[in-house]
Amino acid sequence: MTSQPLLDPAWFAELEALGRQLQLRPRSGGWGEGVTRRAGNVGEFLEHRAYAAGDDIRKLDPLASLRLGAPVTKVAAREEDTVLRVLLDNSASMSFGTPSKWQAGQRLSAALGHLALRAGGRVQIWHGGGSEPLRGAPVRRGRSAVPAVLSDLSGGRLSGAGRLEQAVSAVVAAAQRPGVLAVISDFFEPEAALSRLAAAASAGHEPWLLLVLSPEERHPEFEGDYEFVDAETRDTVSVSCDASWHLEYDGRIAAHEARLSQFARQWRGRCLSTRSDAELLPLLRRFVTPVRGAR
Repeated sequence: MTSQPLLDPAWFAELEALGRQLQLRPRSGGWGEGVTRRAGNVGEFLEHRAYAAGDDIRKLDPLASLRLGAPVTKVAAREEDTVLRVLLDNSASMSFGTPSKWQAGQRLSAALGHLALRAGGRVQIWHGGGSEPLRGAPVRRGRSAVPAVLSDLSGGRLSGAGRLEQAVSAVVAAAQRPGVLAVISDFFEPEAALSRLAAAASAGHEPWLLLVLSPEERHPEFEGDYEFVDAETRDTVSVSCDASWHLEYDGRIAAHEARLSQFARQWRGRCLSTRSDAELLPLLRRFVTPVRGAR
């Protein structure tokens, strides 16, 4: 867990501006603050729903609330929201780096949650991929839910060997409706996870892949003979870090990034590759406003 704040207050003004640019394609079928329109007149009454923190108080129905003994809001037809489900990989390999990939993933999760709430969506934080059982927080809604999202993120911890593909499947199985599924991970052993993400995309989820590598992983500066220990399996491997090794390593990292990017294009999602020490706001600007034709 990091001692620095997940969201620096100095970022809020720009996060607000970026949130207004973020386009969340409605997929959930849920009714909320949403941004898409269906058949029928704008504002046409559909049903009542129990009031939840973050709901627009202007939609409260005082007469129905008195009759039912609890606050309820009016739900209009043709208002649809999107749920952003953030799956933060908590396997042991995410502990690597300065700052760690886990710390960077927490900050990215917090910022994406803030942007999605600002864009009118809902947010749910999940911790999974390690050896402990998958943990999901309640679905959060409304701009006032940002502190709750930060609290949800602070409750996670790193644990054991990676099982990211199982976590992806469990999140999708728990989802009542499709939405946006953002996975923040180093994506080591990616093919199994991508297979499950492809199944999720086929079911209507929009995949966001956020690859986080440490500076030491992205551009290692080792020279000579080393024995590396796998953070998850504790297996060891002896390596001679000479010029040819560095050339091969750089090629494998480039191929890893290209594989994830190609997957996102194929399934009309988004992909972001970053280092754990990268500045957050430039990353978000690039992610929210991708190059035309890249999606």
